[in-house]
Amino acid sequence: MAANPLDLDVRGLLDVDAQLALLELPPQLRRRLLNRVTTRVRTMSRKRVREQKNTDGTPFAERKGSAKGKKKMEAGLAKLLQVNDERIENDGLRRAVDAGLKRLRLNATCSVPVPPAASAGGLADAGTAELTADARQDYFTLRDQIALRRQMILGLQDHVRRVCLR
Repeated sequence: MAANPLDLDVRGLLDVDAQLALLELPPQLRRRLLNRVTTRVRTMSRKRVREQKNTDGTPFAERKGSAKGKKKMEAGLAKLLQVNDERIENDGLRRAVDAGLKRLRLNATCSVPVPPAASAGGLADAGTAELTADARQDYFTLRDQIALRRQMILGLQDHVRRVCLR
């Protein structure tokens, strides 16, 4: 049985005898053979790229400037994590207020007039100042928005320092 004409050596080359034998094939068989060879070469190339190896088996060289891209990504990641931490803290506070474990302190005055017959400690019978449920929800929404705006401003200032003022 004859040797397979598709057996390649380490460098991907055929022997001279195999090359001459391929030249004697009819055009239709040569085309079919070349189609099979190209399919096999593509498959081998895909596998080699997946394994990150050059044609000689050495690993690919590390990409240039990859540390620079990571620094940019990590800078944005830190800011995002800080925004998320503030949001988590705000959500925890919201749950604690809803459960009655914590109370919101507000500077407020009671609009209920104190009767003139009140005792010396005139505020003893005044009701406590509380936010309505809608106002309490708005309060926490505003806290979230303030935290987000603060981080956006810090990010823009950092961008101006790094890019615009160079």
